[in-house]
Amino acid sequence: MLLQDDDIAGLQIKYKEEWFLVKPIPDALVGDVIEAWSNGIYKSIEHRAITSNKKARMSLATSVIANEVVEIGPLQEMVEGIGRPKMYRTVKYLDYIRHTLGRKMEGKAHTRIFKLDDEDQG
Repeated sequence: MLLQDDDIAGLQIKYKEEWFLVKPIPDALVGDVIEAWSNGIYKSIEHRAITSNKKARMSLATSVIANEVVEIGPLQEMVEGIGRPKMYRTVKYLDYIRHTLGRKMEGKAHTRIFKLDDEDQG
């Protein structure tokens, strides 16, 4: 997840094979797991952090290491609460981390672990 600094733009998103600078939105978070939690209502987009040659910014890379049996998946409120069919599976945190770290961080391939196949939906 990324929490942006209000004064220093450092986030870019990829759209149609081109990178665009994103104006910081106060208190907004960016992260891939949000797509699974929201059952696809909020889409994760390919993103990267960049440096600024005009103003110094502190970056802190952190990891949240949950218990390996913790499960990540759509929140019940995002499925039953709004009557939306379940589009994403629940995955153990350890399996998600293994999947993510076992790939190049290019594109959105690492979010596929959550997506249900057509035969799994329902």
